[in-house]
Amino acid sequence: MARARLSGASFNVFNVLRMEEDEVRLHSRFIAELLDPRGSHGQGSAFLEMFLRQVECSVPKDSRIDADKARVEREHYIGRVEMSDADPTGGRIDVFITDGTRHISIENKIDHGEGDHQVDRYCNYRPDSNFVLFLTPKGRCANTQKSTYAPVSYGAHIVPWLEDCHKHCTDLPALRESIKQYLVVVKTLTSGDPLMNEVDEDVKRLLRKNMEAAHLIYISYEPTIHEAVRGFAEKLREALEKEKHRLGPGLWEIQNTIEDDPQGRGVEVLSKTWPREGGIGCVKWQYYSGYFEYGLLDSERNHRAEIKRLLGESVGGLDFRQGDRWWAFYKRMDIRNLWDDLSVLAKLFDEQEQAALVDQVACELIKFTAACDHKFKESGS
Repeated sequence: MARARLSGASFNVFNVLRMEEDEVRLHSRFIAELLDPRGSHGQGSAFLEMFLRQVECSVPKDSRIDADKARVEREHYIGRVEMSDADPTGGRIDVFITDGTRHISIENKIDHGEGDHQVDRYCNYRPDSNFVLFLTPKGRCANTQKSTYAPVSYGAHIVPWLEDCHKHCTDLPALRESIKQYLVVVKTLTSGDPLMNEVDEDVKRLLRKNMEAAHLIYISYEPTIHEAVRGFAEKLREALEKEKHRLGPGLWEIQNTIEDDPQGRGVEVLSKTWPREGGIGCVKWQYYSGYFEYGLLDSERNHRAEIKRLLGESVGGLDFRQGDRWWAFYKRMDIRNLWDDLSVLAKLFDEQEQAALVDQVACELIKFTAACDHKFKESGS
């Protein structure tokens, strides 16, 4: 938009570095740095006090900490993970706040599922003095019955907290702009592109004068994207068929998935020589909620222990996922969300660009599938 071009509002350093959904390297680190009274921001406990005010309705009075005595630690180690039905323990807490007597633990989840009994494990750490906040974009509840936890959200808690922090930094331009840039990332994460709130009045007037055409475009936009994704999936299937020999020796079946959800269109690669006639899982690429992703499926974790035994902790550059409901191994591809980045979306409608994108996705799938196949055979399965 013209206003964005003139103001530079479209430029965001976190987007440029593609960190906007990085839980560890961006969100937990940035939040912890602001919360830390000893942080490089130089504002003492001011930001922490603002945060505690935002979450005070979620944290019981007897669990509130003294901001003036507080220290903050990232990836706080609480011991080796020990799983039991009654009292699972251990792990690393994303952000740990303590005043020496009482503690607040923050478990941060942007786009991944909760690990096995993760919040239970953190609640069992110093249970008489530790309160756990489960932070997600929209305040999703954790899989626990513990009373020493509460869900909080980026939308309802982090956004207003950052706005308070931003106001506090009126006379600190470097800090103020850093917080503003991060605030834009968080608003995008929770409610779409904040720049859309600044649509020019001229555009609004144009829409009002052409409502019939605008409505036709509106109702056709999403189906058009899904149709393009279906076409891309078919091209990807054809490319994998042509390169089937690179997957490894054996009998391979490559097919488009048939799903009711148009956002879940994908391609499955099945090996007839993998354990239990391929029942241990298949490699799948899919388009879901605007993203390209792939990995080794293990529906409902039916074969998770066996997969870990055969493939180990990592394969083809992907790490094993113990707590994920669907994936034993998973990767979100380094391709921006189709709904956020028109340059990516345009590739689906340009023959040459689409062919290059198909090659890129096919190469990653082939590399990962071949690595799985090699490990299965190496293990003697």
